[in-house]
Amino acid sequence: MSIFGSSVTGLALQILAAVTLHATATQLGLLNAVSFAPYLLFGLVAGVISDRYRRKPLLVGTDLGRAVLLCAIPALYAGGLLSLPVLMLLVAATGTLSLFFDAADQAFLPSLVPERLLTSANARLEQSDAVAQSVGPLLAGVLIKAVGAPVAIVVDAASYLVSGLILATIPVKEAAVPRAARRSLLTELREGTSWVYRHRMLAPMALSGHLWFLSHSILVTVYVLYLLRGSQSGGLGLNEFQLSVTYACAGIGAVLGGAAANRCASRFGAGRSMVVTRTLMPLPWLLVASAAPGPAGWAMAAAGQFLFWIPMGVESRTKWPTASRSRRTACRAG
Repeated sequence: MSIFGSSVTGLALQILAAVTLHATATQLGLLNAVSFAPYLLFGLVAGVISDRYRRKPLLVGTDLGRAVLLCAIPALYAGGLLSLPVLMLLVAATGTLSLFFDAADQAFLPSLVPERLLTSANARLEQSDAVAQSVGPLLAGVLIKAVGAPVAIVVDAASYLVSGLILATIPVKEAAVPRAARRSLLTELREGTSWVYRHRMLAPMALSGHLWFLSHSILVTVYVLYLLRGSQSGGLGLNEFQLSVTYACAGIGAVLGGAAANRCASRFGAGRSMVVTRTLMPLPWLLVASAAPGPAGWAMAAAGQFLFWIPMGVESRTKWPTASRSRRTACRAG
């Protein structure tokens, strides 16, 4: 549910900033940056907290908190009080809650299914998430055309509310780490970081992940402006709905990739699958860069997103099940 809503907001925020608030390329880049800044600033802390406390209340609380924050965007817009700085502040706060949700979410699944089923469970989650990512952008395109980007964000707020209520019904027994067994926060942060960056497998994975997120955030920022701006500005001149269709194609590719994750991991091994998919990921972006204004360019942009997300779907669901519970804990702390 929350992924479905987030796929709506992911597009609506970009259009709200670029079209409604007339953001420049630099301002749009800053908006994307503040959404991920909490991961850089508080990522280590979130990993430790998710291991200290029960994860279910953390998941429910962050979902409900994000619902409240997102409702503020259309409310402020209706009152004429929404500006780019205010939007960035709300996005940063939502990103902080998303960080703590993601940290707890990664640790929650192993408490629900046995370790031998983790690969299958992760693949199922990837497929359901990808379906939401396929339908969400199309719905976002229709909603933005009908009611505007600010109001479309209400759909995401409602999805977080529903997600929190559903998570609250999951029967699971969790125990927080006893206070007497907790060490200082700095000690746990130092140990987790040192363990990850000295590990012969996890250190390359972490460094590769850092570079991937840096590159992908640049691409995503440029991609929206490149598709929406007219040919006289060097863009493809697409409208909001056409942009949403390219994102929907990305979701379809992720569905196929998630479906192939189990087969790739069992046949080639998780390590080889990750290396090959990371190598293939940059190639589909050449289609996007080669696109020209017109229907053919729109098709090339959609094909690029589709082909990029197939290896992405495979890689994202063969990565975490390769590690033992202790390694996953250290990864989150580091």
